[in-house]
Amino acid sequence: MEETDHSQELARLKSINTGVVLSFVMVAVLLCLSAAVSYFNIRRLRDDAQNRDAQETEQSYHTAIAADVSATLLSLGLVALAFELVRREFQRRRQTMEALRLSEQQLADFFENATVGLHWVGPDGKILRVNQAELNLLGYSREEYVGHDVSEFHVDGNGIADILRRLKAGEQICEYEARLRCKGGAIKHVLIDSNVLWVDGKFTHTRCFTRDITDRKRAEQALRASERRYRRLFETAPAAILILDGTTGRVLDTNPFFTDLLGYSHAELIGKGLCQIGLFKDESACQEMLRQLQEQGYVRHEDLRLTSKDGAEVEVEFVGNVDRIDHQKIVQCNLATSPTASAWRRNYASVRKS
Repeated sequence: MEETDHSQELARLKSINTGVVLSFVMVAVLLCLSAAVSYFNIRRLRDDAQNRDAQETEQSYHTAIAADVSATLLSLGLVALAFELVRREFQRRRQTMEALRLSEQQLADFFENATVGLHWVGPDGKILRVNQAELNLLGYSREEYVGHDVSEFHVDGNGIADILRRLKAGEQICEYEARLRCKGGAIKHVLIDSNVLWVDGKFTHTRCFTRDITDRKRAEQALRASERRYRRLFETAPAAILILDGTTGRVLDTNPFFTDLLGYSHAELIGKGLCQIGLFKDESACQEMLRQLQEQGYVRHEDLRLTSKDGAEVEVEFVGNVDRIDHQKIVQCNLATSPTASAWRRNYASVRKS
């Protein structure tokens, strides 16, 4: 339940309590008046008894006394019952008010001390309330934030306009990417989740959650930059590179040097099994090499003879390594022709000696 709902409920209960107490007090007063009237009737009958015939008077007197005593006792019992009902009702409503007050305090504590940024925005776009997490995120004081138009803090004006338009139309916003401007000028990338509290069909305020994803965005940008650098190296490498699926042996990618060396186009290789292309005259030798890669994670052939698309024999040095990327086995195969292969062998031998 919203804090405003709690406040309205508390005010309503207080009003009801006042009405109930006043009603019971009026009933008690009327009952007391009834008891008083009965008492004075008894006094009047006693005085009249002195001026009447003794026997008749005594009989009437006792009858009247019994009736008035019964009425008085009944009135006093009803007064006692009324006060007991007032006490119980007051106690029940006091417990209800205490429960609502406690719930209101817990809601306020949740809002203020939540670890994610929270804020309310009114139908006019003004910020009505904000918690400490959001203030810490952006570096503003409460006075610098509350009461200001929410668009002041959004880098993209069209973005916040779109959010407010959709919320006013009754939509719910989920993981809407936005950029917020910090007090010092820095930009925070955030995800916004929001909906509207409607009271009797009237827009009261939004309920917005703000999650900081700045570090994630930086990591994504760094990853994209790394991928671009790798792609540039892959495309311009002075050696043939072939990327295989480590489980199926299908070709995932090749660089231009590989296609130029063996005469196949990129489209003719992608998705095909290595042993189905025709690079190997002996398909069993190809299958054996894939088996070694899967079992040992590494394979090397100094003088591997492959067949190009036009049927020419190409002698290469072949080195294959298995890696795991995102839980997938990937094989990178490097192929070098005779001059490059000789250089590779010299480097390999020097490394082994050292």
